[in-house]
Amino acid sequence: MNQGWDNIEPSDPRRLSDNLMDFSSPVSPSNGPNFTAHSHIPLPPLTELTKTVQQGMAQQKQFLAARDNANSQ
Repeated sequence: MNQGWDNIEPSDPRRLSDNLMDFSSPVSPSNGPNFTAHSHIPLPPLTELTKTVQQGMAQQKQFLAARDNANSQ
């Protein structure tokens, strides 16, 4: 059964693999264009990412406050 996944349609240049390659190439050109397409690292859910970012921002605030206190003494 042919669902069209293996056909290269010249009329549709925007294919998922092209988007992945375009997305990865400016970030890490040394890894080659297929780096993102072949990485099998599962991404954490958005809530986990948000929590991690908020923790990092809180730690940064604490660090900056401690540094400012040390500099002002």
